[in-house]
Amino acid sequence: MRSAKKVLVVCVAWWMALGAALPALSQEPSQQAPVIRTQVNLVNLFVTVRDKSKRIVTDLKQDDFKVAEDGQPQQIAFFSKEVTLPITLALLLDTSGSEQYMLPSIQDAGGRFIERVLRKGDEALVMSFDSDVDLLSDFTDDRGQIDRAIRKARINVPSAGSIGNNPGPIGSRQITGTALYDAI
Repeated sequence: MRSAKKVLVVCVAWWMALGAALPALSQEPSQQAPVIRTQVNLVNLFVTVRDKSKRIVTDLKQDDFKVAEDGQPQQIAFFSKEVTLPITLALLLDTSGSEQYMLPSIQDAGGRFIERVLRKGDEALVMSFDSDVDLLSDFTDDRGQIDRAIRKARINVPSAGSIGNNPGPIGSRQITGTALYDAI
């Protein structure tokens, strides 16, 4: 089981490195910024490991991890289990016409989620989305402000159920739906 954990950790580290490198690889040569090279002696790696059932594995030790750079094993200088790092999150509330009768439940669920998840030092923002996106509260650690923002959300039903004046990718046709991707 330990070797499976090691393989998983190496795979996660490899995918993280690949994900960071892909944006740089996709740029046109003429659009690339000047390259800055520097020597560093210490790099922080934050890792979450899950088992086959997608549960977080909590009993890993330093010996369960292997880190390599360009195929060369690297020393793990410091190892710590961090479970209290602050989080910053965005709560998005669907206020489209289809949620007209569900808005009170959505607001209650959002309030309970914030109450259960946020700890001291965490921050959240609240947005609603329908045919457009509204920032109801910017990032704050003030629970009262977050709760007031959640309760401030209102249903917005655009005319004819479409996103007016939005040409989108298909010309001037009327588009139905929400601005979820804009909110994200």
